[in-house]
Amino acid sequence: MKKIFNFSQLQTVNFRELTLDNMAQWPITFKSIIAALLSISICFVGYNLFLIDKQDDIYLLIQKERTLKEDIKIKINKITNHDNYRNQLQKINNEFSDLLNQLPNDREIPTLLEDITKMGVKAGLEFNAITLRPEINNQFFVELPIQIQSKGTYHEIGQFISAISAGQRIVTLHDFKIQKNKQSDLLDLDIIAKTYRYKDNEDTL
Repeated sequence: MKKIFNFSQLQTVNFRELTLDNMAQWPITFKSIIAALLSISICFVGYNLFLIDKQDDIYLLIQKERTLKEDIKIKINKITNHDNYRNQLQKINNEFSDLLNQLPNDREIPTLLEDITKMGVKAGLEFNAITLRPEINNQFFVELPIQIQSKGTYHEIGQFISAISAGQRIVTLHDFKIQKNKQSDLLDLDIIAKTYRYKDNEDTL
């Protein structure tokens, strides 16, 4: 097989005689070197003119591709767990509805006061007063404070508080004041019971 690069030929070349007019007679080794240099020059110039400015664009496209792949994974995961999310949302809605059902509306407040009175009488308390105090507006709900003043034994007071806590309506107890009655061996109870009403659209207007 004939060697393309025979560098021994270059020793006998008179470079002054090499012109563009007699390019066909140039030694094959010299022509190969010139062709290789031209190829390298073309690649170098082409890289600097056309490719180097595109590197930032290529990097951004690679980053965008990674971001899109992550988004696709997240969406696939959401689709896969769609039924679970829907079941969880339904469960939350059911629990929220149950809580709302435990909150009295305006028409049910007198009934709630009557129920509290019955609980106290059943426990053995003597009521001095049950007073509905002004409503307290919050962002999503309205507090309905009820001041309860009664008297009874320590055991009767405990039974009354337990009955309220176990009731069907949501009622919280605050500002306990218990002291000995001046006219008997009973204890005076002064307490604030709070129930709540969820704000509907009419309340927010």
